[in-house]
Amino acid sequence: MNALKQFGIFLLLLACVGLSGCVWSSLLENSWSENFALANYGSKANHPALNDGRLDTVAAVAAKNERIFTVRFPEVKPVRKIIIHNVNLFWFHVDYWDIDKFEWKTVHSVRQLRDIAVKL
Repeated sequence: MNALKQFGIFLLLLACVGLSGCVWSSLLENSWSENFALANYGSKANHPALNDGRLDTVAAVAAKNERIFTVRFPEVKPVRKIIIHNVNLFWFHVDYWDIDKFEWKTVHSVRQLRDIAVKL
C-alpha cells in the first residue's frame, strides 16, 4: 500500500510539472514585431526580390556586377533579429550604417554551406 501511495504522489508531481511547463512556455514565448524589411512597410531594396515577402523569389545579379544588396528602412527602428534565407551565398557580411559615427559597421560575417536559413 505504501508503494502504491508513493507511486500516486509521483504521478501527481509529474503531472504538475508537465502542466506548469506548458503554462510557463506560453508565458515566456517570444513575440516578434512585423517584418519591417518588407516593401509594404515602406522599406526600399536595391533588388525587388529582397523584400517582397516571398521565399520563392531569388535576388540574383550577374557575377561580374558588384554584389551588394541593401535594404533601407523608412525610419530608425531597433532590430533584434535578422533572418536571411540563403540559397547561393557562401560568404557574406551583414552591415549597418552607424548614424552617430557616419560609417558602416559589420554586425555579423557568415561563411557557410548552401540552403541554410541564417538567424542573427
